[in-house]
Amino acid sequence: MTADDFKFIRYMNAEASRFSFWIIFQDLRKHAYGVKGRKELISFFTGILGPLGETWHYEKNSTTFSIKLDKDTDATLFVLRYCK
Repeated sequence: MTADDFKFIRYMNAEASRFSFWIIFQDLRKHAYGVKGRKELISFFTGILGPLGETWHYEKNSTTFSIKLDKDTDATLFVLRYCK
């Protein structure tokens, strides 16, 4: 999986106590659904952010997915890196 497999949609601050920085992406992979697609996506972000649940959280909707981050610096770097 590469950064070309998803498209940056938006960044938002949810003003929550934890995981308040949300980055929403559109999944462009052909086989993005199911357990295999979910595990592939989580392993990609685990390599960048560390273990799931410590500093980030993942949520998938029908055509988009959200990466919810605990730190503003991680969110800013994601926006700079993946906003094409």
